Amino acid sequence: MNIMKKILLGVLSLLVVLSLSARAETSGQHQTDVTNRPAATSQVNTNPAPGDNDVVVQDVDVSDPGAGADSVRDGFDTQIETITVKKVSPSTLEDRHITRLRLFRENGLSSGFQPTGTSQDELLGEMLDPNLTAGVTFGNLGELLVRVFDGTSERFYIVADFAQDSPNNATFRTSFDMTVADDLVGGDQSSGLDPLLARLPLYMSKGAVQFIRLTSTRGVNQTDVIDFTQPTKAKPGMSIVVQQFRIEDPGALGNTTPDGRPTAIKDITVSLAANIKGSSCNPAAPVNPCISKAIKRLRLFRESPASPPGFQDPEKSKTASDELLGSVDEPDLRAGVTFFNPSGRPLVLVAEGIANGPRRPETVYVVADFNSNGLINGQRLRTEVFVTAKDMRDTSGELIESSNIETPMPLEANNDVEIEVPAAALTIGSVVLDLNNKTSKVCVSVNYIPKPGLGDLQIGPNGAITFDPQVVEVLDVHGVNGYKVDSFEVDPAGKVRFAATLKSQGREAVSDGCVVEIEVAATPDALPGAFTKLQVRNADNVEEIDAFRTADGADLDPDVISGSVFIKPICGDVDGDGAVTINDARMLAKFILGLEDLSPEQLALADVAPPTGSVDASDVRYIAQGAAKLRTLNCEVEAPIPTGTASQVRPWASTDLSRFEGLTMTPRVYAISGVRGLEFKVFGASVLAMQVEIFGLDGKRLYLSRELGNHLSVALTDREQFLPNGVYFYVVRVQDLNGRTVQLKTNKLVIVR
Repeated sequence: MNIMKKILLGVLSLLVVLSLSARAETSGQHQTDVTNRPAATSQVNTNPAPGDNDVVVQDVDVSDPGAGADSVRDGFDTQIETITVKKVSPSTLEDRHITRLRLFRENGLSSGFQPTGTSQDELLGEMLDPNLTAGVTFGNLGELLVRVFDGTSERFYIVADFAQDSPNNATFRTSFDMTVADDLVGGDQSSGLDPLLARLPLYMSKGAVQFIRLTSTRGVNQTDVIDFTQPTKAKPGMSIVVQQFRIEDPGALGNTTPDGRPTAIKDITVSLAANIKGSSCNPAAPVNPCISKAIKRLRLFRESPASPPGFQDPEKSKTASDELLGSVDEPDLRAGVTFFNPSGRPLVLVAEGIANGPRRPETVYVVADFNSNGLINGQRLRTEVFVTAKDMRDTSGELIESSNIETPMPLEANNDVEIEVPAAALTIGSVVLDLNNKTSKVCVSVNYIPKPGLGDLQIGPNGAITFDPQVVEVLDVHGVNGYKVDSFEVDPAGKVRFAATLKSQGREAVSDGCVVEIEVAATPDALPGAFTKLQVRNADNVEEIDAFRTADGADLDPDVISGSVFIKPICGDVDGDGAVTINDARMLAKFILGLEDLSPEQLALADVAPPTGSVDASDVRYIAQGAAKLRTLNCEVEAPIPTGTASQVRPWASTDLSRFEGLTMTPRVYAISGVRGLEFKVFGASVLAMQVEIFGLDGKRLYLSRELGNHLSVALTDREQFLPNGVYFYVVRVQDLNGRTVQLKTNKLVIVR
């Protein structure tokens, strides 16, 4: 029995040897050359950087026939069965630092290697996280991988993607091996390999260069990346800084000795922090990686030296803003978003500081623009960045030798962004009408509606939007953005009622936006300066909405924000007769001479010439020219504050300054009538304290108050009427948690009693 086993094993071994020998033999001549591409035209990148993708690590020509031992055509094509790539000495790079390996065949549509686009070379195979120590084989035994036609040559690219954390100065070298055979599936008879110029495996070379060296920088590790992300809260629809950090060359940590080089930042990758990235998508959990799906846009900014401290959004700031480095719509932060300069130049160039002197850091902001829906109250977001430095070329082609980053990457943000989803809201818009624009549309909008969005909105028969019928009249009510208003009712006493519904099931319900428009017009008897609130009230003067439901039938109790209609006064119409005449110029002239009194409201209308905030002979001249139709007059008069109240105890007017995160505000002129105080508010989690100063037109400061927190109340009737009727200026300054003080715009204040 043992003898039989030995005989059978011997026969099987013989069959295997015969089979392999048969595969090694081909019908054609041994004439196909396998060579590295000459250095002059080779696409091999001998100095890639960590994190580089689409790097050609070996560039190989397969020629049938070549210039080797047999250079005469034999009438057979070369039938390539497999191509095997291995990592060989002197490689110090570990396999884990190569994230992808691909095999391409040159298609001849464009010179050089083309990994993407319309001229993309032919992809023959791909392997993620390849084990190059053992070797990666493209193709299957017994099947044709690719054919090299008789009398032609084919060019093959071995292409690698390197991990961002690949060590600087690591070396890497590959070998190229291949098998050819007759009668492959999809093939026929084949030429063989030339014994002189097809000595396999073929080791990578580019002229005298025998291996690749990953080189990020020629400078030393001395550049620090310091995170100073502040804890903050974000609401749906907001733009918020989710991470902010500073790059210093050299930094105050580790190596602090300048090396004579700047730091050229090649790219910055933003992703979810590791503890979030690895979690499962659970909308109910505070830590939820799918929160990135609620980010509609991710932007990267460099702080501009010309802009005020703190992030200055160019889409919001009316003054100097920060420099946009890149923008990505619908970012996948779980996979990571990489920002780079498509021109191949540095994304950011950090100037080197002076030895024992000042540093010249660059500050970078990562800004997320959140969708108006899809967020859940209490969710938290934290990001991390991977900053890569690399020797790069400037616009003239000169090489910038860069310092390297010594801070371990990735760098996680110090704090979270906490999501705050406010209660559902119904907002009635405000419009300004003038004699040249007597009609307008008031938008009735919804905000923060949970998914799937608004289904029904009904105001009436109990509730109504009230208005002053002596000031405006309602011409029409209609739905917008997929909603319809089947009927509406306008009460002569100044009430409008309607019901709006989603047009059909195929329409997408609105969670944030306008759903109804009310067309209004000034009445024939409305005077310039007339004002009316638009409020939701029932017969008992109590706020009441009859129906407010989501598209799946859930009832909501929304916050209601009132609107207003303001008939804009005519600039220069000092006497209020509805036209600019020479009498208006005469009245102002008498006021300047002390012969006539004018109210603060009249002074605001008369202030038509620069500088604003005072009236003089220039304003008289401008008004006279306006009366003669020689000049168009402008003034800074807007609607009264609609949130003023008639409370008998403590009536206040209120103004909300725009969000402190942007450090900007919308300038307004407030005519305060019938109120005894003014409250200033600044939104933002980073507000430590605020200060309000009020000045007279002569520049004398009349009032100063400073309070901790984000709001400050100014009494107008205390201290024996210390602020009488008149025109003033106020200045608001805000201090953040870092101690920075920022002055928000100076605005006009008109007090009328």
